[in-house]
Order: sequence, then structure tokens, then C-alpha cells
Amino acid sequence: MKPTAHKTHVPLLELKQPDPPPHVNFDRDIAPIFVSRCQPCHFPGGKMYDRLPFDQAATIRTLGPALFSRIKDKDERARIQAFLAAGSQTAAHPVPQAVMP
Repeated sequence: MKPTAHKTHVPLLELKQPDPPPHVNFDRDIAPIFVSRCQPCHFPGGKMYDRLPFDQAATIRTLGPALFSRIKDKDERARIQAFLAAGSQTAAHPVPQAVMP
């Protein structure tokens, strides 16, 4: 007896679409990174504030990937990259400031 080939039906795998990037908000997601890393120089009263105010979303967008020379943390970089890609909303109110001793 000659073996017969059986055709089996293999269902196609459903391709999962990647999750859309989460909405990145300047006040909630981005400003705290710069408050913790760039205080006091880039905030009111700091020596760099007049040229590069990091409490303003427009400054962060303008600098773009150049910020990564100082921001090395992978998760922080990813959040900033998502913010830049999304053209996210600007800060609606001032960023909280750390108290200087």
C-alpha cells in the first residue's frame, strides 16, 4: 500500500499589532527627568536658564536628540524619544522646583 500525503490545514498566526505608544505628557513624564538631572543650572535662577530653560517643552523639542549626551538612562531616553516623536503638548503650568539648601 502506498502512503498518501495528507494535507493539513495550519491556521495562520494572527499578527499582533504593536501597542500604540503611550501618550507622553511633558509635565508628568518629561519634566521630572530634567528636574532631577539638570537642577539648578537649567531652571529659574540657574546660570544656563536664560539660554536653555528645561522647564519649557519647546526647549526640549528644539534640542531633541542632543539631550542624550547627558541623559544615559535607557527608560528616560525612551520617554524623551516618545515625547519628541509625538510632538506632545507643552507644559500647562510651571514645573515643580527642588529646594536648594
